[in-house]
Amino acid sequence: MLFSSSLFSDYSFPISPYLFAFISIVGIAAWSLLSRKILRGEKDFIAVGASTETLSLVLLAAMIILMGPTFGTTAQAAAFDFSTVPLVGWIALIISFLSYASAVMLSYKAYQTGEASERAVVTQVQNIWIVLIAAAFLSEPLLPGKILGVVLISVAAVLCTYRPGKSRWHIEGVKLFVLCAILFGTGSLADKVAVQYFPLMLYAPVSFIGSALVALALLGKHAWPRMKAVWKRHHAWMILFPIFSVVPYVAFLLAVRELPVSVVGPLLNTNVVLTALGGMILLGEHEGWPQKLAGALLAFIGAMMMGA
Repeated sequence: MLFSSSLFSDYSFPISPYLFAFISIVGIAAWSLLSRKILRGEKDFIAVGASTETLSLVLLAAMIILMGPTFGTTAQAAAFDFSTVPLVGWIALIISFLSYASAVMLSYKAYQTGEASERAVVTQVQNIWIVLIAAAFLSEPLLPGKILGVVLISVAAVLCTYRPGKSRWHIEGVKLFVLCAILFGTGSLADKVAVQYFPLMLYAPVSFIGSALVALALLGKHAWPRMKAVWKRHHAWMILFPIFSVVPYVAFLLAVRELPVSVVGPLLNTNVVLTALGGMILLGEHEGWPQKLAGALLAFIGAMMMGA
């Protein structure tokens, strides 16, 4: 989610913002790799999602309280007048809530069959979606660099998921990754509108609240037993899951507080290559590895072109 640096207070950290960007890059890649490791062969993806998103929400709330001045004071949030929010702000909030909730849960489902390296590349399709929607509804021009970026990311997605010598495409999980990318892109566009009207302290947890509520609702009365069973199967890794989910998010917010989004965005895109390499080295995703690496590099270049 992209937030304007103007939303932050004057609170500052004696740490380089580039370090926060680096933490976010590594964290995003680590989350992708850990998601694939846990969900590969795991049948109850809903229970994994419910456990992770609930713990992530608790961790985020704790970080918001501990780092209060960064997100705005509690008093400011408590005094916020919701009646001042126009209809467009509420619509954007609802779209963001539903988009992220759906995208996160579908990501867990997709990781049961889709590889981390594939997701890293295919997720960049959200940039294509954002560019097209912005051009159609926000009158943003389709500059040559953006058009070239669209082409490069499209080629990267095909290259990463196609396997020569086989009678069909390597599409297990890929269709869901594409849908997730579109939903994440939609949520990002909604963020750009909604954050103009809501305090960051109130708005930051939206995506975590949505996915946690959806997962718990799907589990119903069986929520606790299924979440407990998942925890027993993966307890060593489940402790890290919410950390890799929340810390990169907060680090991103801290990075864009000091650096322009036009700088942080391209830096974050390096997680595409990092995730692809991590999938091959750490998870044994060796099939078609030259294509995956080439696809990751093309997706990275394409995203850079769009950011420029």
